Amino acid sequence: MFSADQVSLYLKYRGDIDDLARVASASEKSLMSESDWFQLAGLIDSVAVARAGHASREFRAKAEQAFAEAVPDAGLRAALEGAL
Repeated sequence: MFSADQVSLYLKYRGDIDDLARVASASEKSLMSESDWFQLAGLIDSVAVARAGHASREFRAKAEQAFAEAVPDAGLRAALEGAL
């Protein structure tokens, strides 16, 4: 499950982990592991592919469910969806 701080961090760096590595403070870097970063990026990519109609209904349902479980706050999901 991703926290508001983690989602804000991801959005601040526009999903660019290289940018995070280059310019983020030590405290920002400690908020999220690389594994977590890539997990969130993968969820966002899966939802984007599904919503673009490039996946089956089953894939879309699973992607949406995984996204909702990982980011349970609707406001945070909406913020991430704006980045799709």
